[in-house]
Amino acid sequence: MPVNKPVIIHVTSKDVVHSFKVIPLRIAQDAIPGLSIPIHFVPNRVGVYQVDCAQLCGNGHAAMAAGRLHVDTPADYLAWIKSKSAGLGGGSSGYE
Repeated sequence: MPVNKPVIIHVTSKDVVHSFKVIPLRIAQDAIPGLSIPIHFVPNRVGVYQVDCAQLCGNGHAAMAAGRLHVDTPADYLAWIKSKSAGLGGGSSGYE
């Protein structure tokens, strides 16, 4: 996602309550089965941030792989979008 641009992430779960947490960006939201809960924020620092489950969600909690959230400069974000859409015949950048 591009730095300093508003973002909405919809969080849900397929099994039990989890919690989407990105500590450096001060983002935390429970993921509840059957609900799509939006998180609104503006990432203000370029970097790659670890996404953790902050809810003790069952026996497999300790083995959950941490996700990654990428925040790029606008130029790097556009280059990434172009690389992904190269095989799709072009199209819009996905953000203005």
